[in-house]
Amino acid sequence: MNYPDNIFLVGFSGSGKSTIGPLLAKELNYEFYDTDSMIEEKAGMGITDIFVKGGELKFRKFEAAIIEEIIKNITIKKVVALGGGAFESDHNRDLFLKNGLVIYLKCSADIIIKRLAESDDRPLLQSINYTNRYEKIKQLLSTREPNYNKAHMTISALEKNTNKLIATILQEIKNYNEKNLG
Repeated sequence: MNYPDNIFLVGFSGSGKSTIGPLLAKELNYEFYDTDSMIEEKAGMGITDIFVKGGELKFRKFEAAIIEEIIKNITIKKVVALGGGAFESDHNRDLFLKNGLVIYLKCSADIIIKRLAESDDRPLLQSINYTNRYEKIKQLLSTREPNYNKAHMTISALEKNTNKLIATILQEIKNYNEKNLG
């Protein structure tokens, strides 16, 4: 079975990209990259600190540089977990869609709020109480969903069993290849 050289995982924070990504990469014997971790390493500070000190614009500049670096590295087969907003940029989205297979890990706002309930490291959700956080997630998800839906495929990320979810992803990639590559 031929798998694409680049597999990009998109979806909202808490959809499981950073959990599923390394497992999928291991299954395929690919390298795993997490753009948020790479941004933190390059910036020498956490994402929250980048937002506080430089705002979202500064963060997006780091993100764009990391994305260009990942895309240019054509010698390594990789699974890449993208930040929740990375797919919002027309430029980034075009790069991902042209340079690999984009998989949208879809989750409902209800599940996301449960997964992020104790999280303090999501800059766009910080300093917001639970009720307002839920409304903010619904609003952001609603805004981002049209772009997430431009991914090559959508996989429900509600499955708690990671082995089953990986098996589903691999089967969907196989189905996609058969349909699109003959």
